[in-house]
Amino acid sequence: MREWTSTAGTKLTASAIGVERGAVSFKAADGRSISVPLDKLAEADRALLTEHFELNKPSSSGSEQAADLAHPLGKIVGDIEATSDSHYHVYLPKSLKAGRKAPLLFFTNAGGGKPANIELMKVGSELCGWIVASCVESRNANPGGLAGNHRHTKDCLEHIFPTLPVDEERVYFTGGSGGGATSMYNASLLDHAGVICCIGYIPESVPSGGFYLFINGATDYNRTPSAHWRSE
Repeated sequence: MREWTSTAGTKLTASAIGVERGAVSFKAADGRSISVPLDKLAEADRALLTEHFELNKPSSSGSEQAADLAHPLGKIVGDIEATSDSHYHVYLPKSLKAGRKAPLLFFTNAGGGKPANIELMKVGSELCGWIVASCVESRNANPGGLAGNHRHTKDCLEHIFPTLPVDEERVYFTGGSGGGATSMYNASLLDHAGVICCIGYIPESVPSGGFYLFINGATDYNRTPSAHWRSE
C-alpha cells in the first residue's frame, strides 16, 4: 500500500495488483478496485511499476509479441495485391501475441479504402488486439454495386486468411454509409461474428446470426432505413 500520483497531480493510496493492456489494476485503501491507464501516472510511478511487474521482459507464458509475420507490427501496409484487381491495406497491432490468432475487423468505405481509414482505428486495434484491414476497390462508385464490392472483399479475405494469424470465426465487418451497407451485404454471404454498421443502410440481403451494432446520428441521411429495418 502506497501513494500513487497521476500526471495531473491527483493522489491515490492503493496497492498495485497488476498491469494488463496498458492499464494498472489498483486495490484502494477503502477496498475499491480501480483501473488507471499506465500513461496517466507520474513518470516515477510508471518506472516503479515497469520494474516491479517486469513489463519490458518477454513472458514465458505465451504472451510474447508476435514475430516473423508477413507484415511489420504497428505499421499500416498497402496496397497489398490480393488478386490483379483487388487490393487492401492492413494493420497488425503491436499488441499481437505470438502463437495466438486475432479477430479481424474488415472495413469498407463509401469512397474506397485508404490508409487514413485505418489510421482512425489504430488505438482501438492496439487496445483490443484486433487486426484491421480495408479493401481499396470497395466503393459506392463500383459499377458492380454491392455484388462487385463483395467480390473484392472475398478476394481480400481469401488472401488474408492463409497469410495472417486471423481467427476466421471472429471476422467482423464494418463501414460507413455505403460502406456500412456493403458490410451488411458481406455478412449476408460470408461467415462472420458480427457487423458494426456506421451511418449505414440495410440492403435487401440481410445476414442472420452474429452481433450487430448500428451507429447513426439524429440527422444522418441513412438513419430512417436503418431504424425501419430494426423495427421489423
